[in-house]
Amino acid sequence: MLPAIGQGVIAVVARKLDMVRWTAASCASHMPTASALEAERSLLLALDGDCRSPIAGLAIVRDGTIRLEAEILTHDGTRRIRGRRCGALGEAAHIGRILAAELLECAGSGFWGPRA
Repeated sequence: MLPAIGQGVIAVVARKLDMVRWTAASCASHMPTASALEAERSLLLALDGDCRSPIAGLAIVRDGTIRLEAEILTHDGTRRIRGRRCGALGEAAHIGRILAAELLECAGSGFWGPRA
């Protein structure tokens, strides 16, 4: 079972001009996790999803490669479409957009129908 987009990622928020907090937050930054989240979020954005959309996804980074697996479901849960895309770490956002396009193509028009 795939999680919701961005699950397990911890974010630190700081005001733009608060250099003390920005410096502290940058020390805790983990680039592979940031790239994984970028892939997941680009997928969600390309699917026009939000926190109530039946969309799941998980990106995993290993050895400079990112693998994004995702699933979309109908609002009633009776149909689902799953897909996977892999690529170079620097292509995280592109991988998310491409996988979203593939899922939408498989789904066809009216897949989600009206929201419940």
